[in-house]
Order: sequence, then structure tokens, then C-alpha cells
Amino acid sequence: MNVPTADDMMNRGMTDIKSSIEEIGADVIEKFTPLAEELIESKGAKDAVAALLAIATGQTTITNHSLISGRNGFVTFLYRTTTVIQYKGYVYNMIRKIDENLSNKVASMRLCKDKMGAVFDLPEDEMKQWEESLTQKNANDSLERATTLPELESQGSFGGGYQSQGGQRYGGGGFNRGSRGGGFGGHKRSFGSSEPVNKRQKFY
Repeated sequence: MNVPTADDMMNRGMTDIKSSIEEIGADVIEKFTPLAEELIESKGAKDAVAALLAIATGQTTITNHSLISGRNGFVTFLYRTTTVIQYKGYVYNMIRKIDENLSNKVASMRLCKDKMGAVFDLPEDEMKQWEESLTQKNANDSLERATTLPELESQGSFGGGYQSQGGQRYGGGGFNRGSRGGGFGGHKRSFGSSEPVNKRQKFY
């Protein structure tokens, strides 16, 4: 289930206002007419009405919040790939290829139910420095800001962190490692294996 966004809340509030406005009697309207005239003179009719609607819906500031957890100050991103993802470590390695520091900011990661992608959160106040790198697409991979959540793997399912052997990390999406502004791996796929998915060794 998707957590309601700020836009969802505003739209719901405006719908309620539209359905209720006809119920307000002329005597009530008359009481507020002097203030309405004052606001129209100072702000203009359109801006005055818009400001009052913002106050009425409780949305006087625009605050992003996670679609995964609902936490304020976080933005949710969707990563999609053509490779089956067995572990979250694959996605973390992909993010590392954009920037090592970026992977340390990731929160609330969940794999998609089809195992062909993942969603994760990043802090809104630190996102600007990686903004250009967080919307990318090539033939095999895409990364973009999520507007809705896909169907997600249940919390109790396998899809944990890194699976390692001898200190080696397995997996890693198709991004180039580098400084901020890094991108996808161009025309050549940079996944950890070129073998078909169903023949790859799995590390449990």
C-alpha cells in the first residue's frame, strides 16, 4: 500500500472543500467578506484564494516524505534492471558506483516482488549534490524518483544484505563508479556476470 503523498493529501483536502462550500450560508459568507476584500486587494483574488486553501488543507509547506515508511524529509527512488536481483547488496553496489558516500545515505530499501528492481529512500536535504546522477536510464537499467510504489517483496523474504566469500561482494548494477555525476555503464553491461540468470551461482 502506498503512503499518501503531500499531493494526495492536498487533493483530498481540496475535494472536501469543494463538496462543502455549497453548504456555507450567506450569513456566514457576509461575516468573512471584509477580510476577503482586504486579501484580494493585497494579494489578488487568485493568490488569496490559493493561500486560504493551503491553510484550510493544512498544507502550508511542501515537505517530501518516504513512500515506503512515510518519514518526513526523505525521497523514494525506484531502480529497475533486466537482471534478477537475489540480494539487496546488488543494489547497494550499484549505488556505490555512483558515489561511495551516496550508498551510506540509503534507508528503507525493499526489493520489488518480481526481483527486477528495488526502492529505497534518500534524505531530501542531502539529495541535491547527487541530483543529476539520480535520474538515469539505459537499455538494461533505470533509476528515477518514485511517484508510486510497485508491488514489493514481503519483509520476511530473502533479499538481505551482502553475500560474501573471502571478503568479496557479489552483485552490482550497471552504473559506472566515479565521482558525483557518475552514470550507467554505457553500452556495455557492467554486471558481475555475463552468464544467464538461471545458471549463475547463488550465495546463501
